[in-house]
Amino acid sequence: MELTGSRTSGNDDFFSDWDFLIDSRRDFRRIYQLLERALVWRLNGDRERKLLTVVGPKGEIFKFGGSKASFVEEWSKIEKLTRYPDFHYYWVLAFLQLKVMHREYDLLVEVGIERLVGLMRDIYLKRTVDIAIYKDSYSYRKVRENLEEARQVLSAVTGLPYQTEEQQIEKLLRMNEIIDSIAPDEFHSVAQAFESKLRFLKQETDQQPDFDETVDRS
Repeated sequence: MELTGSRTSGNDDFFSDWDFLIDSRRDFRRIYQLLERALVWRLNGDRERKLLTVVGPKGEIFKFGGSKASFVEEWSKIEKLTRYPDFHYYWVLAFLQLKVMHREYDLLVEVGIERLVGLMRDIYLKRTVDIAIYKDSYSYRKVRENLEEARQVLSAVTGLPYQTEEQQIEKLLRMNEIIDSIAPDEFHSVAQAFESKLRFLKQETDQQPDFDETVDRS
């Protein structure tokens, strides 16, 4: 497994990802060990390659890229490990959002927050009133009455501004609370880790989590 990206060039910071290229099936042993302790993860990719994004136990981000065709069984095993993919997806994007906020990529910050708002809304409606289809006039008319109470809860957060960094942090904190309130118990530690790292966003630190400290190589 080869480490790439900013962690090898000396341009990394506390919020930098740990990027790895997968060389062989043996590498998946270490990845499976990490997944046993990871908070959340997401597997995506295209026709040729797969990318696994993992939020480690300390809130650090690991990315593992590799051939789709060469590791079909390994990728399939990871897909089968993923319970509640909607929560995994939300929190992976939320943790990734912290990096663009830290680097002050203003437009990407706005795009990320808007994307998270949409995911939060979808997850909340599905989990609380079992409604997944509502985004066109015809569908909305059929479920409108059942949406009203949920809409009030959501609008108290979705309507919050996010022009300044302080407002962005407050909005993400409130969104995190909503997702945590409806998540299975196994995700409560994820919400706590996200809140902790979000509050740490503006602080500087020399502490750099190491892959080999996170995963037992034995």
